[in-house]
Amino acid sequence: MAGAPVDDRDRVVWLAETINSTSAPADSSATGRWSQKLATNGLPSLMPISTELQRIRTRLQEQQSILTSKLNAQMSVAHTVVAEAMDEAHKIQNDSIVLRSTVHNTEQAYFDRMPRKNHQEAQALMELHRLAQVKQRMEAARDTLHAAESWSSVETEVEAHLTQRDWERAAQRLAGMEHTLRNFDSSSEYVTAKSVVLDRLLTSLDHSMANTFSDAIRERDLDTLVRFARIYSSVHRIQMFIDRYISERANPVLLEWETSGRSVATLCKSLCNTTREENSVFAPKLFQNPSDSVEHLLRTILNSIPLQDLLQQLGSTERLPDLVETYAEFASLCSESMTIPSSKAADDAPVFLATLKDTKPWQKGLLELFVPYQTNYAEREAAYLQAEFERSTAKFEAQRDRAFVRTADASPGSWAACIQEIATLSRDQVAMCEQQWRNASDRAQKLGVKKVVAYSAVQTSLLPALSARLVSSWEYVNARHTRHMQTFACDPHEIVAQDMEPIPEWDVIHASLELLEIGRYLDGKLQRIDTSVHNSSSEDNTSQEHAHLSSQSAKAFPLKLAHAAQNFVMTQLLSPFRRQLEAYSTHGQIFMTKTERTTEVEVPSFSHTATEAMVKIGEGLLNLPRLLEPLVDREYATFVYAVDTLPYVHDDNQADTHTKEPTTTHRTASISSLLHYLEDTNERSGPSTYTAEHVLSLWLRSLASNLLHELVASLPDINTSRLSALH
Repeated sequence: MAGAPVDDRDRVVWLAETINSTSAPADSSATGRWSQKLATNGLPSLMPISTELQRIRTRLQEQQSILTSKLNAQMSVAHTVVAEAMDEAHKIQNDSIVLRSTVHNTEQAYFDRMPRKNHQEAQALMELHRLAQVKQRMEAARDTLHAAESWSSVETEVEAHLTQRDWERAAQRLAGMEHTLRNFDSSSEYVTAKSVVLDRLLTSLDHSMANTFSDAIRERDLDTLVRFARIYSSVHRIQMFIDRYISERANPVLLEWETSGRSVATLCKSLCNTTREENSVFAPKLFQNPSDSVEHLLRTILNSIPLQDLLQQLGSTERLPDLVETYAEFASLCSESMTIPSSKAADDAPVFLATLKDTKPWQKGLLELFVPYQTNYAEREAAYLQAEFERSTAKFEAQRDRAFVRTADASPGSWAACIQEIATLSRDQVAMCEQQWRNASDRAQKLGVKKVVAYSAVQTSLLPALSARLVSSWEYVNARHTRHMQTFACDPHEIVAQDMEPIPEWDVIHASLELLEIGRYLDGKLQRIDTSVHNSSSEDNTSQEHAHLSSQSAKAFPLKLAHAAQNFVMTQLLSPFRRQLEAYSTHGQIFMTKTERTTEVEVPSFSHTATEAMVKIGEGLLNLPRLLEPLVDREYATFVYAVDTLPYVHDDNQADTHTKEPTTTHRTASISSLLHYLEDTNERSGPSTYTAEHVLSLWLRSLASNLLHELVASLPDINTSRLSALH
């Protein structure tokens, strides 16, 4: 080999250069001759390479063993097959010997009986064969000349047969003439011209039978239809029969569709009746494959109807229910058609309808037209619900404004009746929306869409619109009532001078509780919908997750209504106290001119030198638990809903824990003592029990905290160092 070392020293150098890339140190315990020489020169050991080569050798041996086993198995099979093939070859060889012997004997017998070539009998046979060929050619020429002569009279004869309604003889004459064209060159001008004449006569035959064909279908004259089918078959124009039959069967359905004003229900009824009639009457008698004929008939009818244009008209937002009803009608038609049994074809059915390849069943093709509308159903449903809700805005506002008419005379109880009417109207709005989302669920079910999709549309369009309408209406009522109370309120100086008691309007508060009930009412409705949606999507993880997300998002709307109603009720409860505070804030002792002020503003202390107005406010607040307790007990379910979301209800920094002991004088009280009482009540009941006492304490705490913050906000000139008097 070129470049190979010639002595031991050269071999050592060559090995060193070859394994120079190996970083392993030399093995001092190497025993091989070459390994020792490499180690003497301080070169790497060959052991890693030897180990790797050994591993590869072992692997190759294993693969060799496997391949050897497979090869032996294949050879064993081949040996068996070859032995069987050899046996078969021997049998064929033996049979071929017998066959060759038989053929040889037959040939010998034939030649023995045949006369010699120059024999008189052989010449006679050859002459006879020549004469037979001549006769055959002469007969073909005669037939050709006869056919050419017959074409001159075929039109007259066929027209005469058609006039006499003898369609069989006309068809027989045309079939014979078509047969004669086979004797001529198909590319010749003669054949082309005669083919035009033949097609014209066949068309005349078809038109001649048209009226009788229509009458036979209308009168269910199956014998005549079978007769016509055989006539068309005799002239090899069975497709003309199929086309005319399908057209005649489809025309009544299309006419009824147009006459009914393109009513989908009428169309579906006609199609169902046609399917039933075709399966039981016509198809078994005429077609060898009745089910294919029914499929072809219905597909032809549906292709003749502009369903795409119809669906585009129904695709607008305001016509969504019509679109859904159309799908429901078609789905019902498809389902009913599947249950109509097909009859077995008669033994003498004359027509075989070629099966259309790669064509969907008419039911599937019909329902697939609605797939785009099912795909974006959520957006369509949301837009429809929003449009429907907006259409009721004018009626709602008119009813709401009529409720304010009774408050014009400011008679006692007028505002309570107004608020109660507003609450009834609000509940009607919730009921209206409930009916709308029930209708949306029904539409989704009819359209083959999951309920969770309809619920998502309700959650994205209807619930926000409902909550916005009710909240804005309640705020509007609250603002009007506040303006009304300000209009008829006493002068602030009179309130302070006359020592007026801060007594809430309990008739208005009782009426306001109906608003407070609406949030809980809506929440209950949504929970029932959630249950229905989760049950319907229990087997679909994706739908269940979507339903869960929609449910979590929808829970915000009852809470939004609850917050608005709570604010409404709290406004009514605090309105007399706010009037007292407003009158007190305008009292002359509170504010001084800037020139008269000192470093500390002199204000009445609520704990030591309380004015009569502030004492009345404190006593009124302390009387609230006694006044609210029977109301909370009676309307516990109303007050407890969303009680944890009341403002300041969880703000533990509102009150100082180191409050002063109240004085023994029953007229000396402060807001801090009330807050201390509420905290004690809260601690006794615990935040997770939600007893009536706990609910009452949370409401009172929120009321007092709201009033305290308003008091601090309304007295901005009080020195912050004196705010401890409030606690």
